[in-house]
Amino acid sequence: MCQYIQQQENIIEGLINDIKNLSSQNAELMIRLKILKTENELLRRKLEQLESCREN
Repeated sequence: MCQYIQQQENIIEGLINDIKNLSSQNAELMIRLKILKTENELLRRKLEQLESCREN
């Protein structure tokens, strides 16, 4: 019985670690996404400026 409980605790601990890792990866990806969105917006603005200059 004690061995079964220890196995269950090990499984739970492993799952908790997996969740922590996934949460950390998710946070990193969210930061990257925000950076890419910002860069994308800046590039759009530059493109609009270039197109505006070309039209004038």
